[in-house]
Amino acid sequence: AVVAETRDAARRATRRARIDVDTAAPRVTVDDGLAAGAEVLAPYELRRGEPASAIAAAPHRLDGVLRIGGQEHFYLEGQVALAVPGEEDEMQIYSSTQHPSEVQHLVARMLGAPDAAVVDGIEQVVGRDDVDLVIVGSPDHAHREPAVAAFEHGKHVFCEKPLATTAEDCRAIWSAAQAAERELIVGFVLRYAPFYRGIKQRLDNGDLGPIMSIEANENLPFAQGAFFRRDWRRFRRFTGTYLLEKCCHDLDILCWFADSLPRRVASFGGRSFFRPRGDAPLYCRDCDLECAHRLVLDPLPPKPEAEPALTRGKDLDLCCFNSAQDIVDNQVVIIEFANGIRATFHSNQNAASPSRRMYLVGERGCIEGDIYWGFFQYAPIRYTGDWEGLPWERTEVVRAGQHGGGDESQFGDCLRRLREGRPMMSGGREGLVACVTALAIDEARSTGTVVDLAETWDAYGLNDGAGETSGGRR
Repeated sequence: AVVAETRDAARRATRRARIDVDTAAPRVTVDDGLAAGAEVLAPYELRRGEPASAIAAAPHRLDGVLRIGGQEHFYLEGQVALAVPGEEDEMQIYSSTQHPSEVQHLVARMLGAPDAAVVDGIEQVVGRDDVDLVIVGSPDHAHREPAVAAFEHGKHVFCEKPLATTAEDCRAIWSAAQAAERELIVGFVLRYAPFYRGIKQRLDNGDLGPIMSIEANENLPFAQGAFFRRDWRRFRRFTGTYLLEKCCHDLDILCWFADSLPRRVASFGGRSFFRPRGDAPLYCRDCDLECAHRLVLDPLPPKPEAEPALTRGKDLDLCCFNSAQDIVDNQVVIIEFANGIRATFHSNQNAASPSRRMYLVGERGCIEGDIYWGFFQYAPIRYTGDWEGLPWERTEVVRAGQHGGGDESQFGDCLRRLREGRPMMSGGREGLVACVTALAIDEARSTGTVVDLAETWDAYGLNDGAGETSGGRR
């Protein structure tokens, strides 16, 4: 095991590991297994009468070996099966089988585990009596099936953001949660980061007065932008849109601060930097160019025969310019909320210095900050005789952990909700609003129009007076 402060440090540490391996003769044939007395399970024997004495007394006997080559009804050969390691001792097997329940029992016996520890797909997992909450952490496009199945079995669901990649899937998950009367929790961890919670407290205290406008951005460091171009997230069929996959956090924060639903959205964006290059090959290992976006892997994985789609960003040294991809690398957004607040949002995947900045302007003051700075500051509108020296009040925030410390506190809030009934800051409604807003933003970008969301919120039954509480323009 390797313990490190960052994933990159852990990967570098593994390259320094010294591994001692004991050589042993492999057993790859039936004869090898018989000679070694190695059996997966004790053999089954179907017997009627006394076959040994009957054969000995038979007038005619044949002696030989018959090789059938059959392998029961469960196939584990590499060409027709896939074993995917999960967390801790988890192993998920994709294979061809005619009798899943029987295989479940046999695998459990082979592992010396209870039958309940080996499950056959989603239905068996969500149907277990000892499961209260199902965590959906599959790729974005694969959230609907496990989430809906969990609700149909009466379970609560924690769904990683975004809620889904299509409006149809969002509606299906939302409807299933309402029909089951169970909790739908979405992984908007930024709401739990001290940086954003501190700003929200200022807004709730009325320090800014009614908000007029908000500026926000998320600019990715160039290495992370290159990561996206090597990862499965480079395809819209898996992510819906770039903003939906990466920035629905930020859209949710805008809705939270505005305390209202987006009414109209417009957007412009495209690929300005990560475009095909004729002077670069498909893999970094074959490239002689000076490139800050190069990925060096040690050891190098073998080249696949064709460029795979479902890749992970640090597992294959695909060229971030020439890999197949269809997402934007920069985008700007304008939002007008139902309560009159206006907001802008900007994201770029090739920033020399990353930022996740907020600037909020109210009738009585303003707040600015960046989660990377580790602080935000507030200034009231008050004439001091010195227009150059605003009386900023700085608030330092703890940034320990992922997403500014949000990861560590959200799940505790989730458990308190289930155990004690406490309200949560990021439920199904918030997940639905952010997802539908992101999809509308991309519609505006691709069509060059301003998209009005009023009828959409009516269709979801969400025009319920959002923005009529603290923080918004009346």
